[in-house]
Amino acid sequence: MTTRLSGKIEEAPNVQYLDDDTAGVVHTTQAGQGPQVTDTWEIRDGVGTDQAKIMVVRRITLAAGASETIDLQALVDKFNATLVLTKVKYLKIIAAAGNQDTIEVGNAAANAWFPHMGAATHTLKIIAGGSDRIQEQKAGYTVSGTAKNLKILNNDGANPATFDIIIVGIE
Repeated sequence: MTTRLSGKIEEAPNVQYLDDDTAGVVHTTQAGQGPQVTDTWEIRDGVGTDQAKIMVVRRITLAAGASETIDLQALVDKFNATLVLTKVKYLKIIAAAGNQDTIEVGNAAANAWFPHMGAATHTLKIIAGGSDRIQEQKAGYTVSGTAKNLKILNNDGANPATFDIIIVGIE
């Protein structure tokens, strides 16, 4: 099967920041006034700079205290094709706001993939409603047979935890 990927990943604040001055007047500043902090990646189909070939989006619920190890070289896309990633260009993990504790990313038992954590045993905690994102749209982060497993742990021993994961990359 041949697939194509194109589109846009964009993150920008959309908030009102209110300042109550001493006269009781409320001044409103909306995103877009002042410095722009929009982060946009226009994705084109391919394997070069600003290009990617695949995207996987999953919602995963972990039982209390459970973990899941995601093998980046055995992903299944929405067309039920098995994907063997060689590069990750974008990865975002979003912990559900209703989680009762943190989820922890990293420290896979074998073949850990950890491009943004320093060492295979390092971890990163994501609070309920929080997220973590890595993005390297130029070369991408390498995935190999010895660096392919991303472990996610539910730190809550009594309640399940849910998270969404978005992976964009190259086979």
